[in-house]
Amino acid sequence: MSSSEAEFNGSKTSDAPERVLPRTLHLRCHALTNTSSWFANITRHEGTTMSEQSHEIHVLNDLIETTIDSVDGYAEAAKDAENAQFRDLFLSRAAERRQVATRLREAVRQEGGEPADDGTVLASAHRMFVGLRSSMSKGDKAVIDEVERGEDHIKAKYDDALKDDKLSTGTRQAIQLAYASVRQGHDQMSAIKHSMQ
Repeated sequence: MSSSEAEFNGSKTSDAPERVLPRTLHLRCHALTNTSSWFANITRHEGTTMSEQSHEIHVLNDLIETTIDSVDGYAEAAKDAENAQFRDLFLSRAAERRQVATRLREAVRQEGGEPADDGTVLASAHRMFVGLRSSMSKGDKAVIDEVERGEDHIKAKYDDALKDDKLSTGTRQAIQLAYASVRQGHDQMSAIKHSMQ
């Protein structure tokens, strides 16, 4: 124990006049110094620490942003599709992805986080349907190619999230439910692309 700690605890280590702190003050100070370790071990539910929850919220919000970008890509594709069948398909997929994003937002709220919203769409992440607008003038085949490329991107993001072994069972289930829609959209766009070749 250092001399200052000894002094603080009321024991004399030198010829200096004895300064004794009341025992209750000592205990309160000791409790305050251990507060950070106490907070680090707090769990919100089912043994998930705050750090793990922060990770889960980050993963979910990343998927929300990617999914919202998918909604935007499908909406853009629907605006300029020449074929009415493709237009309807793109609008349907956009609506479905909005529902996926809504479910993922709810999962973030359940984790105690603030879900990503339309105002934060991929400020720092990859834009999903990057070349969509420029390819519109090249016909439906070019649009399908871009949409399918976007579907490859979103599927890869979900695949990576599902490989994350730090996720809780609840978060993993929310992602798997969303992934079913993503995989179906990916497979459908891939089949359409191959049928046009």
